[in-house]
Amino acid sequence: MGSNQSSPTGKKDGKASEGAISAIYHVFASLRFGKGYEELARKLRKALRPYGIELHIVDVAEGSINGHVFPLMEKCHAFLAFGGMEYGEDTGNKASTHHEVLHWEGYRKDRLMIRLRMIPFAEDHQHTTARRVFNRDNIQHLWLKGTPLPSGLAAEIKKIL
Repeated sequence: MGSNQSSPTGKKDGKASEGAISAIYHVFASLRFGKGYEELARKLRKALRPYGIELHIVDVAEGSINGHVFPLMEKCHAFLAFGGMEYGEDTGNKASTHHEVLHWEGYRKDRLMIRLRMIPFAEDHQHTTARRVFNRDNIQHLWLKGTPLPSGLAAEIKKIL
C-alpha cells in the first residue's frame, strides 16, 4: 500500500484518527482488552507513526468481528500479538485473541506475525494458542507488562516490515 492508496479502514492515508501520518505499513494489534494492554498499544502506535507504520487497535463489539475485524486484518501487512499471560484464550466468542490468531494463520499465513512477549521467558502463557504462537522457536520481542516502552522497539518493527 503506497501513500496514495486507502488505508485498511477505507480512509485516505493520513486521515486516520489521532493524527496519523501517511502510513506505508498497516499492522493489526491483537490484544486482550480490559487488562491494561490498550494503553501499551497506544504508546507503541505513537512510537511507530514516525516510521510510517499505523498500528490498528480495534475494540471489538460483540458481533462485529466478522464484519469489521477480520476484513481489516486481511488488509494489514502484519499481525502484532501483545502476548500477555492471558493471550490466546478461547472465550467461546469469535471476538477473542484465539480466533484472531486462527484467522490470521488461515487467511494471511503469507504475511508476518510479530510476537511481542509481555511476560518473562521463564514463564509460560496460560493458553494453548499463546504457547504455540510464543514457542521458543519463534522470534519474539520482549516488552514486560508494567515497564516502559523499550527504546528501539519501533525501529526494530520497522526493520521487520
